[in-house]
Amino acid sequence: MAKTVLLVQPNPELFATLSGILADVAADMQVIAVSSGPDAEMAHANTDSVDLLITEVYLEGVDGLTMLYNFRQRLPHCPVIVVTSYDLREYQPYLEGVAQFTPPLDMQTLSAMVVDALGAVEGQVWPPYKVGKYVGRDRWGDCYEAFDQGVKRKVFVSVLRAGASAEEITAFQELAASMARAGHPNVTAVFVAGEHKGRYFFAREFWQARTLQSYLDVGQHVDPRLAARLIHTVTTVLAFWESHQYHHSEVTAEDITIADNGVIKLLNCVDPRLSELPSPTATLNHLAESLERILPPSGGLPQRLIDLLALMKQPDVVLSDVGRQAQILDTELAPKREVVVSKETKIAKQAIEVEKKRKRTAMFLSIGGFILLVLAFFAWMAFSFLYEAPSKDFKKMLHIPAGSFVYQEGEGKTGSYYIDEYEVTIGQYLRFLRAIEKAGSSEAFDHRSQKSKNKDHTPKDWETIIESIRQGVAYNGQKITLDSPVFNVDWYDAQAYAKWAGKRLPTEQEWEKAGRGSKGNIYPWGNGFDPKKANTGSDMVPKRPADSGKNDGYYGVSPVDALTGDLSPYGVRDMAGNVSEWTDTIEPKALYGVEDAAIVRGGNYLISKPEDLELSRRIKNQLPESRSPWIGFRCVSDKPPLEK
Repeated sequence: MAKTVLLVQPNPELFATLSGILADVAADMQVIAVSSGPDAEMAHANTDSVDLLITEVYLEGVDGLTMLYNFRQRLPHCPVIVVTSYDLREYQPYLEGVAQFTPPLDMQTLSAMVVDALGAVEGQVWPPYKVGKYVGRDRWGDCYEAFDQGVKRKVFVSVLRAGASAEEITAFQELAASMARAGHPNVTAVFVAGEHKGRYFFAREFWQARTLQSYLDVGQHVDPRLAARLIHTVTTVLAFWESHQYHHSEVTAEDITIADNGVIKLLNCVDPRLSELPSPTATLNHLAESLERILPPSGGLPQRLIDLLALMKQPDVVLSDVGRQAQILDTELAPKREVVVSKETKIAKQAIEVEKKRKRTAMFLSIGGFILLVLAFFAWMAFSFLYEAPSKDFKKMLHIPAGSFVYQEGEGKTGSYYIDEYEVTIGQYLRFLRAIEKAGSSEAFDHRSQKSKNKDHTPKDWETIIESIRQGVAYNGQKITLDSPVFNVDWYDAQAYAKWAGKRLPTEQEWEKAGRGSKGNIYPWGNGFDPKKANTGSDMVPKRPADSGKNDGYYGVSPVDALTGDLSPYGVRDMAGNVSEWTDTIEPKALYGVEDAAIVRGGNYLISKPEDLELSRRIKNQLPESRSPWIGFRCVSDKPPLEK
């Protein structure tokens, strides 16, 4: 729709200049141009909708200030620019919030303000961004949708107002830089700050999700597990900001967002202009009160959640205590999936049990019993085959030479080592568990920092996983086999397996070198993202397996040798996708400022954003005791495989 501009200017020279600016901004706008007081008065009275008023206030025959006041009362949202040759200093109380220009005109600023008012930024290219539709005002300026033509992704662009002072520009740039440095997986990201023809802007993540406040406004309930995840996410981010001394405004329900796929993020409210960090106590108090309003009645809540909400309202609440309790609660409330056993299988099992009871004695005294025994033996052999090593050999290790390489944004250096070509599979881990069972203890393989002796290294939900493989049915919607990567293992499980296998976990430097090569690829195969090369979340539709896998062919994990495109320069597989991987590296006090985190590297089948799949990304929000369906591991060795 064409924009409407009301231009009131009796000075012929200024009239020509302003008309030229409008013509340069947009050719299809409607300009209502008048030069006298009475004509201006008539135009004001007869115009119901105006997108921009450019006016003089000294007009012969009318009171220009009164006319302007009446116009602003009638159309309060219409931008106004006053262009005059007169001194208006004594009239400033009447012109509050109005942009004012006097000759000689600052053409660049005036043009920019006209562009802003008319939304004419839309369609412009501010390299590398093509600016899209105007969204509205955000807390930083005017917000537009945009498309990053370099990495091919949608972003939001926040633009500082035209005519900002040097101090405002500096503050805007420092704000953007601080928000970018305060990046976290659960905080909306700020990418790049820039300037285009005198307009200052920064690009941020294209994130569209409901706020917690919107749940409160309509009284929509949340389930206990979502409440636990919200608490854990908020405490994790607050602890991260606190440990790095990133000053920020208090986090409110308007700043906590929940996407349709369940991902929780905080809006980036880091602000270096604030003199001190806010106390987390107020945020935790308000969060507890908000959740209590939209949780089901307390009679149906887990006692641990009730206790946690009470803890959050204590005046001396400790952030790390809340975070740890929320993580434990989240794990406890995670859904336990049961394997669906077919009707035929149930009937067969019942028949076998009846037959066993009826012929338990006779089967050993008759030829028929002998035959049944032989058949049972072969059935057992076939059945137990599932518990043996996978059908394929995944023992191969690849040599990574010593030397320098691109590490993060700088340079790293490693010695020579060997790394597993593939992620450790369910079948390989099964052999490890059988070895522990035979030995009667895992103590010989337990890591020195493990708190409990002879820890149970059985992955979470292991019986269901193995039964799914036996029956050939889906586990949580995904088809898994013994050749799938093992998951639901914690850092201590991975360490114990590696020691049993005569290997160790890679440091994160060794892991990154094996994935990026010596030249520092962004992805294993190069620097451009290709969703068909790796098993990622780019094509995953939660809870809808049939609609997923259009890019990589899988919903959930895939066999470790399934996708040949996810191949590093050294030949290592599945470093951008399938499951993320534990490394040997521990980062002290990375969680809540007090808890040590075990560093996880690599993408996985849940991650969809290309920037989150880059091999330089460090995941440092996992306790060593965490067991997750998206984390597995691989091993390294300092010696060639045949020498071990």
